[in-house]
Amino acid sequence: FLRMSVKAKELNNFNFLQEIISGLSYSSVYRLEMTWAKAKQHKVYSKFIELKDLMSNLHASAKYRQTLASARPPCVPFFGVYQRDLTFIEDGNNDYLRVEDGRTDIINFDKLRRIASVIRDIQQFQNVQYNFRKVSMLYELFQNTNKMEHLTEKELFPLSL
Repeated sequence: FLRMSVKAKELNNFNFLQEIISGLSYSSVYRLEMTWAKAKQHKVYSKFIELKDLMSNLHASAKYRQTLASARPPCVPFFGVYQRDLTFIEDGNNDYLRVEDGRTDIINFDKLRRIASVIRDIQQFQNVQYNFRKVSMLYELFQNTNKMEHLTEKELFPLSL
């Protein structure tokens, strides 16, 4: 998974990169001390730590936003940042403005422009597609993932000790 995180970054697939980081941060995985001790011996581990730092949400995900702004298409952005932005816009701005004469039916177009700006940012990444060839074995594996057993956190805990 550490190598996959590096490859995800090389492909500008920031959503997959964040999914890998989140999965490896899952408590049942994080507690695998012997596994992490071995992983730390590999060169790719230091790169993984750099990628975790890149995807950190510190300073409103500033490092990620800067990297995304300079990324060359194709690109899959991390949608959690857009969700957070849209939530702040929605929660931090009224739908209607209150004006001096007491009217409250004036639409807040600034809020709508901010929402539209975020949506435009998302749409720009839909213009260029990846050029992958289909690998039948992998395609079938992923088509059947809903048939795989999913373990709960409670079931995973004893396995991680």
